[in-house]
Amino acid sequence: MGWRVSRGEILELSSEAGAGYYRRKNIADDVLETSLGYSALMADLTFSRSWSISETVYILAGLNELDNYYLVSDLEATSSITDNLSFVMGYNLTHFTVPPVPGLEETDTALRLQLRFDL
Repeated sequence: MGWRVSRGEILELSSEAGAGYYRRKNIADDVLETSLGYSALMADLTFSRSWSISETVYILAGLNELDNYYLVSDLEATSSITDNLSFVMGYNLTHFTVPPVPGLEETDTALRLQLRFDL
């Protein structure tokens, strides 16, 4: 279920919420299965026809085990090169309370540079 909180020429805010089932297998063949709740907030800033910044933050939490959740923040800056091709710089932060692989850090970050082609 989603809601558009605000939509203007420059700023758009929206949110989502839902529930589902989550199954994850790690490299040690341990399986994590749980029902979960999902909540997200999205913000898009459009500065011009070719330049925008977006932020998406969401959390997935196990409904059976409330201490088992993960949080993701995804920040992107996009610059259009043509109508179908864009240059994207993004930063992703992911935090797991129960890491998918035992022994790994709970928090993971990634910086990415990419070309995005829209069909």
